[in-house]
Amino acid sequence: MKMNGIQASLLGLLVCVVALRISSAQIVKPGVCPPERFYNSSSYLTITRACENDTGCTGNKKCCEDNGFTICKPPAEERKGTCPKNPSGTTISKRCNDMCTSDSECAPGSKCCLKDCGKTCLPSVGEKKGFCGPMIYCFIPERPHCDGDTGCPDDEKCCPSGCSSKCVKPLEEKYGKCPKISVEPQEKGKPCKTDYDCEDHKKCCRTVRGKRCTAPLYN
Repeated sequence: MKMNGIQASLLGLLVCVVALRISSAQIVKPGVCPPERFYNSSSYLTITRACENDTGCTGNKKCCEDNGFTICKPPAEERKGTCPKNPSGTTISKRCNDMCTSDSECAPGSKCCLKDCGKTCLPSVGEKKGFCGPMIYCFIPERPHCDGDTGCPDDEKCCPSGCSSKCVKPLEEKYGKCPKISVEPQEKGKPCKTDYDCEDHKKCCRTVRGKRCTAPLYN
């Protein structure tokens, strides 16, 4: 059976549409979806599917399964910084619906944190206060227990510990002692008020020029 020109054109158009749909369905954007959120299915009666695959999501967002729903979410990412302390404490008797499970779902400068009984986006509190003890030169590195303050509970900091790194209670001031005040200090560091004003291992010490960032003594 021969096809006329119109039929051939329609068949060609149909083939192109099918090929385009197959091609679109195979597009998978980089990254992985954030974990599914805690969700109480009795909260809402309807289930919506915002997308069928990554092509249906704008930008770098991926089409992610979430308790039967599909939601366009940015690929999972953990940001630097620390979550604020949960006002409800660490023990939760009942879980509430999560609004996020990854920092990537939050605005810049915010993290996905547990607040009361569910996860939500909160402004990061940055690096925790306090200081780590002295660093010890290590020949054979060991597996680290943490990679930043955000991985430590409460007020603990991620500090070098032997050949590893562990969550420990921080020091209130930098390790070491300030030198005795001399008539003419050998080190003319920048003015300071506390150890937080000084870079690296230097401490805020009294000198004849006022309080200055100074290399400490370790004996």
